[in-house]
Amino acid sequence: CAEAGESLGDENPLLHFERRRVADADGSWALPSFAGTQTGGAAPTVLFVAHQAVEHVFGAERSLLHMLDRAGQAGLCVEAVIPQVLNSGYLDALRARSRRVHVRPFGWRFGDDAPDSGAVRAIAALIQQSGAVEVHQNTAVLDAPLVAARLMQIPSVVYLRELPAEDADLCSR
Repeated sequence: CAEAGESLGDENPLLHFERRRVADADGSWALPSFAGTQTGGAAPTVLFVAHQAVEHVFGAERSLLHMLDRAGQAGLCVEAVIPQVLNSGYLDALRARSRRVHVRPFGWRFGDDAPDSGAVRAIAALIQQSGAVEVHQNTAVLDAPLVAARLMQIPSVVYLRELPAEDADLCSR
């Protein structure tokens, strides 16, 4: 829907997507990308990847909003990537700071398991489609965005938000 430049008005973007979604050529469901307010122009594009967008906004989510603000102030074109949308207010906040917000499901790192190849392909496709020159990841718990950046031969940056030595629950996951 955002690709067509269609206005959503006051309608919830996810409900709009659900009513209008169509299958890709391979039969899988197309994933939503929502237009934001940033125009970007000729500025370099940077993908910012969040590890979650759940009901409650915690420190990492607030920090991501500040990072998007700073990137915009620095003249970069920002596109955000989130694995899910469970908070429409947070989606609106991301859209206000980005040219586009992409929803692409991906999981967290788990031990020595290889990253999900579907997630790597999806993020690599976003890198190519957006023309991103860097991937910035707002957490250490993901691996697919970093693998995709390496595959596409662009730099990646990790903003370390976790203190594993002090978080037994995170380490167990």
